[in-house]
Amino acid sequence: MAAPQLFDALSDAALPQMERFNAQDLGNTAWACAKNDKCDPRLMRAIEAQACRTMRRLEPQNLSNLVWSFATAGIAAPNLFRAVAENVVRDGRRNTPRWRRYNAQPLANIVWSYATAKHDVPQLFEVIGNAAMKCFADFDTQNLANLAWSYATVERATPELFAALAHASLERMGDFVAQALASTAWAYAKAGIKAPALFRNIAIQAQAKLANFNHQALANIAWAFAAAEVDAPRLYDEIAESVVTRLDHFNSQDLANLCQAYSSVRRSAPKLFDFIAETAVTRGLAAFNAQDLANTAFAFGTAGHQAPVLFAEIEKAAPREMDHCTGQGIVNTCRRGVDFVFASMALCSRETTRQLVHTGSGPFASWASRPRHSSTPPPRPCRRTSTRFRQMWRRRRSSTRCSCSCRSNARTRGYCPS
Repeated sequence: MAAPQLFDALSDAALPQMERFNAQDLGNTAWACAKNDKCDPRLMRAIEAQACRTMRRLEPQNLSNLVWSFATAGIAAPNLFRAVAENVVRDGRRNTPRWRRYNAQPLANIVWSYATAKHDVPQLFEVIGNAAMKCFADFDTQNLANLAWSYATVERATPELFAALAHASLERMGDFVAQALASTAWAYAKAGIKAPALFRNIAIQAQAKLANFNHQALANIAWAFAAAEVDAPRLYDEIAESVVTRLDHFNSQDLANLCQAYSSVRRSAPKLFDFIAETAVTRGLAAFNAQDLANTAFAFGTAGHQAPVLFAEIEKAAPREMDHCTGQGIVNTCRRGVDFVFASMALCSRETTRQLVHTGSGPFASWASRPRHSSTPPPRPCRRTSTRFRQMWRRRRSSTRCSCSCRSNARTRGYCPS
């Protein structure tokens, strides 16, 4: 019997007997369906209902299997997630016998499931985080990476937790697989927690295992090192070489993140940028959303990499995407909105630049809304703006000066705040 027919038959047979399922039956059935991507919505709803009725009898492994299954299958189960969270928090705070049976695997799986399902329960993450710090020695490398990714995703990372996590990871860094290395680096960069020793060791291990990285892991680790401002020139060069050989597997967000990573660390990679531009043009920019377009334009602009064909396509695609985002979202895509505007001015037509900022706020909004044939220039970039665009602007408008008295703030903010 073929797998789909087998799971359909099992589902039909299980539904009438659901009330007879014990804790292990519920967890194993849900896990098998999610693992094989054969989830019958009727069966999953029945499992959720029966699990909520028998919650007090479920063991830690059963609880973690259930929430992992629903999160992996992408099936919303608010009642189940709420009931599991209440029971885990109650057990943890009272130190019940069931809580003492929790080990590394259920703890890591539960927080991963809640982060994946975007179900943020602060008390749950607090209780599990406190428990995890006491038993990191029992965590394997995948559990450590999953825990870091989960807390960074829901923005519940704390310096104490991530310091202990970094110490435990460094002791077993040689055992981390490619995906775990990328997830760990991404988590620390996303949480904004400095861990120089951890990043140095991740760089060493990543260079040795780069052939095992998939396209998403490559994009994530490049973004993570750039966002964390870690200097790893050899890793950047090897990632660029590896990416060029398999660009066909990268989606639009991966391409935009790679561009942004290399431009933000000012790492020259002309071959990579050429291949990214060629790949994006060949596929077409229909898959690029407004943020991807803005990131790509900003990255090519700050890198000073000329790609006229790509920017011609961006000019065509930008107006289509402007209706799907806020102006402030476009301007804030990069770390300093002013840099994006001047990157656009250097590499896009004036009309495209106007469209990219016309719904924003601040000085660029007022400039973009001026009459079409007005000679009023946009605010002059201040000292921290990229040297290339500062020089370009001086050549075009050497007599233009900021109209406000913002000199003191301009140096620290990087743009005119008026």
